[in-house]
Amino acid sequence: MHIGRLITRATNFTYQMNGQTLETVTQYPYLGVTISDDLRWNLHVDSVSAKATRVLNFLRRNISCCPPNAKAVAYKTLERPKLEYAACSYTTQRMNSLVMVQW
Repeated sequence: MHIGRLITRATNFTYQMNGQTLETVTQYPYLGVTISDDLRWNLHVDSVSAKATRVLNFLRRNISCCPPNAKAVAYKTLERPKLEYAACSYTTQRMNSLVMVQW
């Protein structure tokens, strides 16, 4: 993956390591953060939003009859870490899609 916004997509780079040509990819998940070749956060925020929605729906289905303090503990334990991991790198426009996922 070649990272940068200034070089056009038509430019092809080939990278080699130990004589092996490396595969070119447009995105790569690294330590839970999806890095794209254009350095935008759209793909990462979309995947975080999808994961958080799945967890939130799981919580809604399975703890609907629990007391409010148990719901709060489950939300803070299972949902919020997914939304807040690497959140300092998002732009405010992309945060709107994550705010919609919250309880």
